[in-house]
Amino acid sequence: MNKTALVLAAFGATALTSGAAFAGSDWEAKLEAKFAAIDSNGDGIVSEAEYLAHKSAKASEHFAKVSGGDGSLTLTEAKAAYKAEYKARKAKYKDKKHGDKK
Repeated sequence: MNKTALVLAAFGATALTSGAAFAGSDWEAKLEAKFAAIDSNGDGIVSEAEYLAHKSAKASEHFAKVSGGDGSLTLTEAKAAYKAEYKARKAKYKDKKHGDKK
């Protein structure tokens, strides 16, 4: 698989797994904003390096959040983060299922 196909496949997978972020009538605008955020040099093309840098930055932010910002993650912190994220997703799904908008 060439690099362009790899980047497009990875970007597509991200878009699909971020379904809630793109729900609604303005999905195109949201996708364009996400693409622009990843396209760090603004040339209209997302390179593999840009994509990986974006994902790495997001992963670092997430790690800092779940680890308490001390640079290490304990099993207790991992379990607490998993439970909190599960609870948030479940609440969001419940709200959508019942038509509540937040």
